[in-house]
Amino acid sequence: MKNENYYTKRNIHDIDRIGELLEELPSFCEDYFLGVESRTSSQTRLKYAYDLRIFFDFLCKRRYRNLAATDLTLAHLQAITHNDIELFLSYLSHYRFNGKSLSCDERAKARKLSAVRAMFKYFFNKGMIDVDNAAKVPTPKLHDKEIIRLDAGEVSELI
Repeated sequence: MKNENYYTKRNIHDIDRIGELLEELPSFCEDYFLGVESRTSSQTRLKYAYDLRIFFDFLCKRRYRNLAATDLTLAHLQAITHNDIELFLSYLSHYRFNGKSLSCDERAKARKLSAVRAMFKYFFNKGMIDVDNAAKVPTPKLHDKEIIRLDAGEVSELI
C-alpha cells in the first residue's frame, strides 16, 4: 500500500508484534486481546502485551516454577492472590528479563499493574474467573515529577 501514512504503518506493525508476543503468553491471553480490541488502541494493547509478558515470567519464576508461561491456564490465574501481585510490584524494583537487569520506577509499576488489573477485570467480568484479586492491590503512590528549568544563561545560549 503506497499511500499508507505513519499511523497506519505503526498500527500494522503493532498488531504484528502483538501476534508475536501472544506466542510467548498463555493461550487465554488471545481471548483477552481480542475482547479489548474494540476499546483500546494497538499501542495500548502492545504495551499491555509487554507488561503481561513480564508478569507471567515473574509467575513462572516465583510461583509456578516448573511451568512455562504458555502452559498457564485460567485455573492458574484464578489461584493468583493479591499478595502475589504485590510481590510482583516489589519484584519490579529490580529484576532480570531475557538476560537483562532491569528496574521500574513508580510510574512503570503503575502501568504494569494497570495491565494486570485490566486482564483480571476482563476475565472476572466474563465469568471466567471467580474473583478479581488484582482490584485489591493499591496503585503505587506517584510522586510529582521534578520540573527541570533552564537558567537564563542556558536560554540565551539556546536562542
